[in-house]
Amino acid sequence: KEYWITIITPVYNAEEYIEKTIDSVIKSKTEGIEYIVIDGQSDDMTRDIIEKHRTVIDYYVSEKDNGIYDALNKGILNAHGKYIMMLAAGDYLLDGALTTVRDIISDDIDVFCGTIIHHSDIGYQYIPSEMELEKLYLYCSLRHPASIFKKQQFEKYGYYSPEYKCAGDREIFLRWYKLGAKFKIENIPITLFESGNGISTANPAKHLIPEDVKISRLYNVSDEMIAGQKKRVMSDAFPPLWKKVIRKILINTKVYRPLMKISKRNTRFVKKDDLIRYGIQGE
Repeated sequence: KEYWITIITPVYNAEEYIEKTIDSVIKSKTEGIEYIVIDGQSDDMTRDIIEKHRTVIDYYVSEKDNGIYDALNKGILNAHGKYIMMLAAGDYLLDGALTTVRDIISDDIDVFCGTIIHHSDIGYQYIPSEMELEKLYLYCSLRHPASIFKKQQFEKYGYYSPEYKCAGDREIFLRWYKLGAKFKIENIPITLFESGNGISTANPAKHLIPEDVKISRLYNVSDEMIAGQKKRVMSDAFPPLWKKVIRKILINTKVYRPLMKISKRNTRFVKKDDLIRYGIQGE
C-alpha cells in the first residue's frame, strides 16, 4: 500500500515519553499516514507500551541498532510513504499539522521544513526553521523534528550517517543542500519538542560539539568560524553560576519572558488558545 507520508519513531528506553508520542500520531492518523516504530531493543517498559498500541502501528521491530540514525534508516527502507517524517520519542505531532503541510507542499520539493514549539521552563515558544540555508555550514539552522523528506531522494542524496550520535540531522541537511536538493521553508508549527529529552541537550560537550566540528571540517568551514560557533554553544550550554541564578530569579518573578520579547524581537511565545488548537495541554 502506498501512503502520502510515513512517520518514523526511533526509540530506546523511553517509557516516560513514548506513549505521548504514539498518542499524538493516533490523533492525526488517516489512511494516508503510515506509522513505523523502530525500537533499539529497550529493556524498560517501552516495548510493553508499544505492544499496547500495536494495532495502529503499521510496522514495528525491536532489535539492536547503531543509534538513532541507524534506526531511522531502517524505518526509511521499510516505508511506503511518498514523504518521510521523523518523530522522536518524547516529541508530539501537533493536531492538524500534516493536513496543513499536505495542502501546500508541491511535488518538486525534496525537503519541507517547518516550525517546532519548544517547551522549556519559560513556557512554550515558537522556534522556526531559518530561511538562509547557508547557515547550515555553521550550525543546524533547520528544525529536524518539523521536517519532511521526499522518500525517493534518499537514493539520490544519501541516507543518514550512523556514525553520528546527535548531529546527523545537520549533516544530512547540509549534504542534501550541497548536492542540489530543493528546500521549502514555511513558518508552520508541526511538532512539540520537550526541552532536555534529546542526547544533544543532555551533554552538548560529549557529542554535539565534537560532531558539529567534524561536520564543519568535512564541509571545509574555516577553523576561525568553527572556534566561534563552538564558543557560542559552550556559553549557552554551560553559563556561569551568576547567570543561572539571575535567570531563575527573573523566571520566578515572571520578568524573564517580557525581557526576552524586548531583547530578542523574533521571540514568539505560544498563546493559550493556540496550545489548545494544537492539542497541547499547556499553561
